Amino acid sequence: MNILLMGYYGQRNIGDDLFVKQLTNYFSGKSNVGKVFVLCKEDYYPQISEKVIYFSESNLPKLKKLGLILRSDYIFWGGGTLNIGSSPPKNLLRLKTLSKLMSKGFGFLGVGLEGSNSESYPLFDKCYLLYLRDKYSYELALNHFKNTQFICLGGDLAFLELSFYEPFIATKNRSEFKNISFSGKYWWGEGRGEFYAKQLIPVIEKYNSVIHLLPSHVGDETNDNQFHELLRKYLPEKNCQLHS
Repeated sequence: MNILLMGYYGQRNIGDDLFVKQLTNYFSGKSNVGKVFVLCKEDYYPQISEKVIYFSESNLPKLKKLGLILRSDYIFWGGGTLNIGSSPPKNLLRLKTLSKLMSKGFGFLGVGLEGSNSESYPLFDKCYLLYLRDKYSYELALNHFKNTQFICLGGDLAFLELSFYEPFIATKNRSEFKNISFSGKYWWGEGRGEFYAKQLIPVIEKYNSVIHLLPSHVGDETNDNQFHELLRKYLPEKNCQLHS
């Protein structure tokens, strides 16, 4: 069988990029999976398997996208909080309807529904699979989506396979805080920077810690370092490192 994956992919967001890594590793390792097609904004992912093929949506003609849908047996939106506003996106509703007409399985993987409301419920009802990442979303689905074939409770897709993180886990106890990572949001302002600096200064003074500013989202307009530049104005220069 073939699987088509889509989401907030290729947007230079580390959380969603972890979803891509985990899902492609998972599906490509299944003997009954032939191809895994991944739709993304930018195709910067490393090739992990001949089964996995990435497509940049900006360069993908509509007929070729339709061809991918026709070739796929299952179509999944994977990962993250679905902040879809007061009504579901028309493109996802059309894709769901098209999938049903073509007898394709359409569903969601590892999503959170805390941002949804009654007007968005038609997007999730009558899906093939609705795999939720938290108890609140799972209970909401059980109460409102009676016609969905499979409703499952799991966890965050970034932790689908934990062995990926083993090389990064420290094996010794640490009694001091020499290096601390901090990740802010690109839309935060200077007042928030001053606030967090007040929390970090006492730790720096006590342990001579280095604060490593790590952007979770990069890009021209959505770069968390826009906020980090504001934050580091309030931190000692020698105790602060900005990373890309």
